Amino acid sequence: MDQAAQAMANANIAGDQPARQRHGLRPLAPKIGKNPSGQTVELISNMAKLSTAANTPIYKYDVNIVVVYKNQDGAEVSIEKSKSTKSGTAHDVDKTLCRTIFDMAMKKLAGFNGQNSFYDLQASMYTLKKIPMEKNPQKPTIFDPKTQNFQSDFSVTLTTGVSTAPNFIRAVFTLKAVATTYQASTNDLRRTATSAPALADKSILEALSLFISGPALANPKVITVGNCVHYYDGTMRGFTPRDYPEGGTFSALGVSKGVKMVEGGVMMNTEMKVTLFHPDNEPLINVMKTLKGFSPNLGLSSQEGINAAKALKGLEFFCNYGDLKDKGNERRIVKALDFGGSARSTTFLVDNEPTSVEAYFQNKYKERLAFPNLMTVIVKGRNGSRVNIPAELLDFCPNQKVTNERMTVKNQQAELIKDAAAAPEKRMQYTQTAANAVGIHSKNVMNFIKVEEPTTLKGIVLNKPTIKFSTPNPVAFDARVPTDFKINGKFVMPAKMDNWEVVFMRNEEVRDFTKRISQAMGQCGMAVQPPVVSFINSGGDLPNLFEKARSSKRQLLMFVFRRSVPLHAQIKSLEQKFDILTQEITLETAEKIFRQPQTLQNIVNKTNMKLGGLNYRIDSTVLNPNILFIGFETSSKGGAGDVGIINLKFGPVSIGFAANMMQNHQQFAGGYIYAPQARDVGKNQYFQIFQQKVNIFRPMDLWSAQCSNKFSESSDATARIHHKRSSCTSMESPRDSMDSNHERIRNLNLQINEVYSEEIKKTIMAIKADWRPRLMIIATSKAHNERFYQLEKNKAVSNLAPGTVIDHTVVSPVFSEFYLASAVARQGTAKATKYTIIFATNPEANLARIETITNDLCFDHQIVFQPVSLPVPLFIAGRCSQRGAAVLGYNG
Repeated sequence: MDQAAQAMANANIAGDQPARQRHGLRPLAPKIGKNPSGQTVELISNMAKLSTAANTPIYKYDVNIVVVYKNQDGAEVSIEKSKSTKSGTAHDVDKTLCRTIFDMAMKKLAGFNGQNSFYDLQASMYTLKKIPMEKNPQKPTIFDPKTQNFQSDFSVTLTTGVSTAPNFIRAVFTLKAVATTYQASTNDLRRTATSAPALADKSILEALSLFISGPALANPKVITVGNCVHYYDGTMRGFTPRDYPEGGTFSALGVSKGVKMVEGGVMMNTEMKVTLFHPDNEPLINVMKTLKGFSPNLGLSSQEGINAAKALKGLEFFCNYGDLKDKGNERRIVKALDFGGSARSTTFLVDNEPTSVEAYFQNKYKERLAFPNLMTVIVKGRNGSRVNIPAELLDFCPNQKVTNERMTVKNQQAELIKDAAAAPEKRMQYTQTAANAVGIHSKNVMNFIKVEEPTTLKGIVLNKPTIKFSTPNPVAFDARVPTDFKINGKFVMPAKMDNWEVVFMRNEEVRDFTKRISQAMGQCGMAVQPPVVSFINSGGDLPNLFEKARSSKRQLLMFVFRRSVPLHAQIKSLEQKFDILTQEITLETAEKIFRQPQTLQNIVNKTNMKLGGLNYRIDSTVLNPNILFIGFETSSKGGAGDVGIINLKFGPVSIGFAANMMQNHQQFAGGYIYAPQARDVGKNQYFQIFQQKVNIFRPMDLWSAQCSNKFSESSDATARIHHKRSSCTSMESPRDSMDSNHERIRNLNLQINEVYSEEIKKTIMAIKADWRPRLMIIATSKAHNERFYQLEKNKAVSNLAPGTVIDHTVVSPVFSEFYLASAVARQGTAKATKYTIIFATNPEANLARIETITNDLCFDHQIVFQPVSLPVPLFIAGRCSQRGAAVLGYNG
C-alpha cells in the first residue's frame, strides 16, 4: 500500500494536464440500443413535439444599446446595457430599460411592425421576415471582409423619454444584421444534437424557445425568472395563491419551459412550479411592522430582532431618498448584507467629525426619520465599505423568491411543499392552467411553430431484485406498497458492539430504551453488551464527553435528545474531530419504539451499518464482486450553505464520495473532502480522493487485497462511477435550463468526458501499471423538467410503477440516456431520475444490463427496507457531501 500511495503521489495527475484547451470536441460515449425486454406500460409525458415548415429561415439581428451618463466630474460615461453583466434586480432593470429603448427605436424603422419577431431584452433579435434596413441607411452599406457579406446598420440616438436619471445624456441604439453564416433555418434542427457537444448548433432551439416565451415576457401579470420560468401573479382555476400578512409574502403558480432535441424530434416540456415571493416595491418599514414582536426600538439584542434580520438578510432594495426618490426602477439598488445598530446610535466620520446615521440623512437628504431607534440595514457602499441605511428609506425590489431560511410563518414551508407536491392528475391540471395563464399554451405560434399534444410512449418495468437475509428464503414484497419488505431472518453480517454509550439530556431519559434496543439488536444477530448511560446539561458538555469516549475507546455514541435541541452540527463536527461514530435519535422517535416496530427496526438497521455490518444481500448476477461502484456528489454552493460564516462565492465546496470499499462487495461506505470554489469546480479535485486520500481507504480495503485482486486478476473487472451534482446535467439549450448554472454543469459533463476520465485511468495505472479495468462514467440528475405519468384504462393518470424505465423517444438522439423511477412516491408525483452515460471504454450492446444494475443498486440502501430514488453510492455520497458542508459551516 505504501508503494501504491507513493506511486499515486508521483503521478502528479493535477499538474500533468495538456496545455490544449478542450471544448467538447471529443464525442461522448456512443449511443447504444434501448432495453429490449421487460413488461411494457403505457405512459404520457409533459413533452410536446414542435414542428415547423421545412427550409424556413429565421433571421437573427445583433442589438447594441449604449446609455451615456455624466459622472461626478462632468465627463461622459458609456455603459452597454444590451450585454448586462449584472445579476438579480440590477440585471432585470437593465433588461427593462433595453425594452423601452428598443420599442422607441424600432418605431423609427420603416417597414417594421413588430409582428413575427422577438427581442430577448439583451443583444439578440429574431424575426421570420428580413428587415429592410437598406431603406433606412443612417450608415452607408459596407463590405465586411471577414464574412464576405455586405451589411448595413440601423442606428438611432434617443435623448428624451428614456430615463429619469438626473445624469442621463442619451441612449444609442444600433441594429445590425448577423452574417448569413450565422443565420438559422429550420433545416438546422438536425445539427442541434451531435455526439461531440461543442459541434452542436443550438441557434435554432434558442430561437424557437424565445418565440414561444414572447407572450409571457410581454405580460405584466407574469413574473419571469430567467427566460424559462414564468409565474402568474393572481388566482387561476383550481389554484388559489396563499397570502401571508406576516412578511407580506405570497405564493404564485408558474410553469417552466424547455426546448430540446430528442429522438422523437424537437420537443418542449412544461412543468408546474410553486414559489413564494416577497412583496414588490413595498417599503421595507411596512413589511417590518408585520413581523412578530416589531417595535420602534427593534434591534439585534432581542430574539424578535434576530428573527427579523434572518427573514430579510440577503434581499435587494431600492434606495428611496435623494435625487432618485420615487423614480421607480432606476433608483440605486443595495443588498442587505446584515443589520446593525439604530440610526441614532450608529456613527461614522464625516469631514473627520463623528456623525450619526440619523443626522447624516437629515442634513444631506432632508429625511427626518420616524424610526431613528430601529436597527439599520448594512449594505455595501460605493467605495466597497459597509454603510448603514435606515430601513424606512428602502423599498423591496420586485420578483424576489422567499428562501427556506427567510420563512417567518409557522408551517409555511410545509404548506408550500403541499402545494408543490401535487398528485399526477392535479399536477397535469396545474401545469396546463399555468401555461394558459402565462401565455405559452398556444398550439400555433405565429403560424410558424405547431405544438402537438403531450407525447405518449411505452416504458418498461424492471423486475425487483431477489433480497435475502440470513435465511435462504427471499423476502416477500408488500402487496400494498410493491417495493417494501420486512426482515426475514437475522442480518447477513451482524456487527459486534461491546463498548458503546447512550447519552441523554439530564432528566430526559427514556425508560427502558437501552434495554429494548439491545434486545432488538440481539434478535437481528448482533452481539451486544449493555451500554454505558450518561447525561449532559448542554452543548458545552459535549467536548468533554467526546474526550472521555475516546479515552474509553467507545465504538459508538448514541444521542437521544429532543428534536428542538440544536446540537446536530456540533455533534457531527466533534465526530470528525475525535474519530468516534455517532448516531442521533430524537427523543420523540425514541419514545415510539415501544409501539412502532418499524421505527425500532430502522434504528437497529442503521446501527449495524454504521458498525460495518451488512443487513441483507441482493442475489443478483449483475451486482457481482468484480465491479467497483463509486459515487460523487457536490452542490453548486459553497460547503457552508447559508450559515453566514463562509463566503459562499469563494468558500470551499464539500465533495461527498462513496464506494463498495468494504469486506463485502455490497457494502458501501463514504466520506467527504473539501475543494476550492472555482469556475471549474472540482477540476483535479474529485480524484484527489484516489491520489491523496489512499490512507482513508486502506482500513476499508478499497485498494488492498479485495479490490486490487478484483482489478488485477479478473478479466471482468469494471469500475462504474456515478457522478451527480445538484443541478442540470443534460445537454439542452442554456436558455432553457432550470437555473443559471446550466452552462457550468454542461461544461462539467465535458470535463468528465475529456479530463476526469483520463485522470481516473492515470490514477489506476499509477497504483498498478498493468490494471486495465473497464470504466464507465454516468452523470445523474434529478434537477430536470421531464415528467412521466402512467396511463390507466379510463384515460386517467397515475404515478409510475417503481422500476419504470424510459429509454427512447424522449431521450437524447446521440447520447445513451434513460430515466428510471426506482422508488414509490409516498406523496405527490414520482419524478424519474435521469442517467446519461458520459464515458465508456467498452460500450455494451444495449441498456438492459446498465438499467438493471442501476435499479438493483437503489434497493441496497440497507437502512430502510425499500428502494431509494438514487443508486446507493450516489445516495451515500450525497449525505456525505451534506455532512461535510454542515461540519464546515459549524467550524467556520
